[in-house]
Amino acid sequence: MIDYEVVQITHETFKSARREYDDWRQAWVREILQNSIDAMSTFIDVTIDGNKITVYDNGCGMNEDILRNKLFVMNASSKNCESSVGGFGKAKELLFFGQNEYQIFTNDFYVHGIAHRYKISKKDFEIGTKIVVDIDDEDSPRWYNYFAKFIKTSSWKGTIKIDGDEIKERLVAGDKVTDFDFGTLCRRHNADSYMLVRVGGMPMYETYIGNNTSLVLDLKGKSYDLLTANRDNMTGAHKQAVQAWICDFNKNSKTALIKKNCKVTLYKGKKGILVRKSEKEEVPEDMEMIYRTPEEHGPIIIKTRDSGGDSIKLEIERLPDIKANVPYDCVVQNMLTHDIPTAFTPNYFGVNARWVLNAWTVAIYELHKIFNVESAFYTGFIFSKDFEACQGNYGGFPMFLLNPVDNECNIKYQKKRFYACKMLAIAVHEFSHIFSNYHDEEFASKLTDRMGIILDEGPHLIKKMLEGEVCV
Repeated sequence: MIDYEVVQITHETFKSARREYDDWRQAWVREILQNSIDAMSTFIDVTIDGNKITVYDNGCGMNEDILRNKLFVMNASSKNCESSVGGFGKAKELLFFGQNEYQIFTNDFYVHGIAHRYKISKKDFEIGTKIVVDIDDEDSPRWYNYFAKFIKTSSWKGTIKIDGDEIKERLVAGDKVTDFDFGTLCRRHNADSYMLVRVGGMPMYETYIGNNTSLVLDLKGKSYDLLTANRDNMTGAHKQAVQAWICDFNKNSKTALIKKNCKVTLYKGKKGILVRKSEKEEVPEDMEMIYRTPEEHGPIIIKTRDSGGDSIKLEIERLPDIKANVPYDCVVQNMLTHDIPTAFTPNYFGVNARWVLNAWTVAIYELHKIFNVESAFYTGFIFSKDFEACQGNYGGFPMFLLNPVDNECNIKYQKKRFYACKMLAIAVHEFSHIFSNYHDEEFASKLTDRMGIILDEGPHLIKKMLEGEVCV
């Protein structure tokens, strides 16, 4: 019989595990708190004394079988229930075996460990678990901040105290941006250019996305199905799908943030759709020219363009057409999560709201005249947190929509020269999109040329906008 020897494992073997994490200290906090939360705790108390950290929770605790056959067996895990987030059985290397010393008080058991050596004994303890770890770290990191960040970016509903301070702040995801088969991507109400990835409402990691926008991706399912073993990244297909979205986002952030579901209403004006007819037929080749009646019933498609020039189809809910006390047909598109204020619907316009629509319509019509473009088109309003204005296609006709309000739904334009000039600049930008599908050097060059022409026409045009009447 061959006498085999055994591979030796040292403290350094487990200590080196921290190199597998982008930020091992943040990962340590994530794993220690995740254990408490997976134990169905409603209260967690954290005490920090330099690199000695004590974490108490009132969860279900661990029995002897879990201690001997799960905690102290490599790659074994007791987290098989639906409510738990973990399940790799890997975090113990980082939490305990790679540290100087640790103690675990749980139910009727006491564990004392030094690196990978441990001893389990009987000891009466109140309900829950208390873990005391002397962390092997030459630095003195701000452990308080690591714990606070985890809780503040989670959606956990329990109570936590850190050195006696109760941390009440939690991260509630904002408006939904898009759905994946494996999760939902939402806005975050700050602008740090990062995407936070969570499982079960618990933060796993952050990744830089740029564009001064903050997002949160809430994954559906178990972490071992979606994440790498260190939970610092997603696995193959999931990662590729999100990276493809981020790539599109970085090309054109506004298009990527468009909601897939929104509501649109066509308000029928007294004179019908506005048509600009030119004496010379000099219509740009890349502009779709269709003269027909919009579909009368059912859902429609609004087309906008991504940065690659492809049309993005947005399935929207088309509300019934409404007769309105406005000169020409106009479109109102709502991309908010709540109804728009009644004062901004055409039949209930106040004096200022009516002037904004009329001035915007004058600007768009005059641009068609100046650049000799023949087209029937719609103007109107878009209500969105992401758009100052937009140019798209409604029922085969170009449309130009202006956002008349701020994020508090207060009107942001007044019948003054300054606001008319600002509106005109926005109109030139959106009008330029009928010639070019996306923002690039060519678009910027052509936009500059058109702005130069408009500056020459400016005083005359601004006067017409302030008067607010289209002269066909």
